Amino acid sequence: MLPEDNVNKVLAIAEHIAKFSGNLKEVLVPSNIFQQFKDSSSKNLLYLNTDNFQLTTKRNAILSIIDFSEDLIHEETTTLTFEDLKKQTPYQDEPLTTLNLANAALEEGGELTVVCTEPYNMSIARKYLLCAKFTDIQLNSNTILAKKRKFAKYSFDGGKITLEETTSPELIRSIHNFAKELFKKYNFDITVDDIFTPYSDFFVCYKTDTKEIITFLRHTWHLPHHYLPCMLATKVNDGLHIVLEKPDENYYSEIFSPFINSLSAVKAYKELVRNFLQHFLSVGIKNVFTTFESSDQKTGDFYKRVFGFEDTEIVLKYGDFGGEWGLLKGGWNSFPKIKNNFLSSITLDVSSPKS
Repeated sequence: MLPEDNVNKVLAIAEHIAKFSGNLKEVLVPSNIFQQFKDSSSKNLLYLNTDNFQLTTKRNAILSIIDFSEDLIHEETTTLTFEDLKKQTPYQDEPLTTLNLANAALEEGGELTVVCTEPYNMSIARKYLLCAKFTDIQLNSNTILAKKRKFAKYSFDGGKITLEETTSPELIRSIHNFAKELFKKYNFDITVDDIFTPYSDFFVCYKTDTKEIITFLRHTWHLPHHYLPCMLATKVNDGLHIVLEKPDENYYSEIFSPFINSLSAVKAYKELVRNFLQHFLSVGIKNVFTTFESSDQKTGDFYKRVFGFEDTEIVLKYGDFGGEWGLLKGGWNSFPKIKNNFLSSITLDVSSPKS
């Protein structure tokens, strides 16, 4: 519940913006604070509850009220498990739900204007906006301006393979189904994997003509109340969870991208990594985790040799997901050099790849 004077100030700012913008007619309000705004009388604005918001047409601009509370902090560890999160209904998802809806409602390059409740944490707000796929972020005392960023999509390998960054529910569902088939012997659970969808970036490569998925990369952000998969896993040696160092100061994330032993997958994987590295450097993440099956040391050595990952010497068990997984950590110091030299100097070495 927001203080009444805070609500009145937010309303006044929103009305002022709408009056002079000319193209802002709707205000997207998170459902958890909507009751405080629903009866606002306005000649200029229509206040919309995120629970009932309809994605009918793309807009070139949208206005939103968001509470980037100062008590939004990153947990350095957790005692929660994957099963615990499955039982949480609804999942702790504000302000991310509102930002994701705003992004989905905007056309490419469309502008989001946020009126912030006070006081707000600028660093946290910026990170949420980056996770929700906004760019050109301008943080002011009461407002934030940002634009929906362009998603990568192009063909390569003579037009045979297409790489696409996506937020499409249908394509993400196809990625989940692909992963389930790929990891069927590991008891892959789509319900668990989908927990991370709202705060992840998805890159996928598929055959241009048939749309058949070749491989994918999921990049998951660490946000307040939104944990990395490796944080919910437990260490094999003692059953404890990992602890992140100063997560409010350092951006952490985790990538999940299966390395498949086929010629087309190698080509796709190379392109996925190139795009991820560019994305990684552009949004300012400092630390990224990934894993390899601990019994497959060749893949672990490959990640370390080619991408500069370091071995944490931690082996994890991901809930009911099969296998034991070595945890690797990469970061700002190693990735820029790899990005600059990636296409020309790195050869992905697989043994007898299939076509």
